[in-house]
Amino acid sequence: MLEPAGGVQREQPGGRNPQQPVLSLAGIIKEFRGQRVLHGVDFELRCGEVHALAGSNGSGKSTLMKVVYGAHQPSQGTMEVRGAIVRFRSPVHALRAGIAAVPQELPLFSRLSVAENIFFGDLPRRRGVVRWRHVHRRAMDVLAQVDAEHRIDPAREVWQLDLAAQQLVSIARALAHGADIIVFDEPTSSLGTADTERLFAVIAGLRAEGRAVGFISQRLDDILAVADRVSVLRDGRMVGELAVGDATTDGIAALMVGHATTALASRRVAPAGSKVLEVNRLSAGGHLRGLTFSVGAGEVVGLAGLPGSGAEDVLPALLGRRATTGGSVRIRGRDMTHSSLRRRIRAGVAYVSGDRRGEGLVRAQTVAFNLALVLNNRARLVPISHLRQRRKVEEVVSKLRIHPADPAALVATLSGGNQQKVVVGRWLLVEPHLWLLSDPTRGVDVHSRAEIHALVREQVSTGESSALMTSSDTRELLEVCDRLIVIDHGEIVAELDPGETTEHQVLALAGGASSQGGR
Repeated sequence: MLEPAGGVQREQPGGRNPQQPVLSLAGIIKEFRGQRVLHGVDFELRCGEVHALAGSNGSGKSTLMKVVYGAHQPSQGTMEVRGAIVRFRSPVHALRAGIAAVPQELPLFSRLSVAENIFFGDLPRRRGVVRWRHVHRRAMDVLAQVDAEHRIDPAREVWQLDLAAQQLVSIARALAHGADIIVFDEPTSSLGTADTERLFAVIAGLRAEGRAVGFISQRLDDILAVADRVSVLRDGRMVGELAVGDATTDGIAALMVGHATTALASRRVAPAGSKVLEVNRLSAGGHLRGLTFSVGAGEVVGLAGLPGSGAEDVLPALLGRRATTGGSVRIRGRDMTHSSLRRRIRAGVAYVSGDRRGEGLVRAQTVAFNLALVLNNRARLVPISHLRQRRKVEEVVSKLRIHPADPAALVATLSGGNQQKVVVGRWLLVEPHLWLLSDPTRGVDVHSRAEIHALVREQVSTGESSALMTSSDTRELLEVCDRLIVIDHGEIVAELDPGETTEHQVLALAGGASSQGGR
């Protein structure tokens, strides 16, 4: 819904003074349950321009853009579209005003056809009957605007398309509804090089038509490749704006974290002990391209990379959850390249996920049940008495200070930090050799985060086990890890000593800067 009454005067793309903003945000404040996420942010989009928004995880980028396209309503502040003050109640109402989004999770209906998705809610009809030939012809015309008429069949169901094609369908839908303000949220995070270049060509075409484009990305090289201006958010505040012609990856990274950047030479730190994990030329489709690295006993090694870099695909490949297309994986000298997940666990691999709801816990069960999950799996090979199991569970509850200290409590009643302690604690019962940690402190409080960090360090301190860790928070990797491997476009681009590295340096390398400095 648009407020006040009278609505927004729609214009043809390119029909407005390009120096005048088509959209302006002023003093935007957004709070969730009393916690302020955006602190009086100003932002604007102009016709015929790509304005990028950069910032670290949690900086407020996506929240701000969701305000633009109606997914969030601001707690305070004003938004103007073509000179009229507006307030959208939903993305549908924003679309009616000419504002569309291409978010990370594409809002498409997988079991409907491409044409049905493009014209959803507005299928051409004649006397109440859908004119399918006409629909498909119109869909082809719209797909031609994104140079996809030869790649995408309007009659195909969306689930049959790859992600790059689905993005083009989402853009086509925006154009079909007349959008001249289009927001892209991390659009290249899961795309390969060729698909990224095709997307950039489409965005360049939108700019040439006079449309206004918002572009959210943590990939700093993408921003330099496609944008005209870049604004930087840090902790919910706008801290700077640069013309892309005057910007470097190092300069943007420095604004993101609040420090000046310096040139950084990559270095390799020798593993501390015998090799627990050896990865040799590991490939997985277009996600990983010949990765070679090792993790020594007593080491905590971090994997750093932006969304879509391939860093997030390493742990699934090591667990056997992502099919590999080349290379080998050895754990304590044993070839586990083609082993099942169960065999890898029995060989001493532990997996801790920050996604407690999706893959960490059985929420309808007790703390004791969740702690004993892996132990009971092992018990099929080495039987364990109920009394011994109970004692081991109680020891872990006490050691990790899980609250409430009641193994019979339902795990769903625990706080997020205590739930994550349960996810970590189940592995203490089986004494693993290799800890694979995927964002292990996501969504936990500061105290629980520190406790989990201390536990990880304690587990590898004996020199008999090691850990490989990913995190959405680069600072966490720098705090916990002995060595940091930076991945970009599926390849290792640097190996760093966290003691001699800063967050903005890691971000610059992950975003495409050379190891000798920014562009």
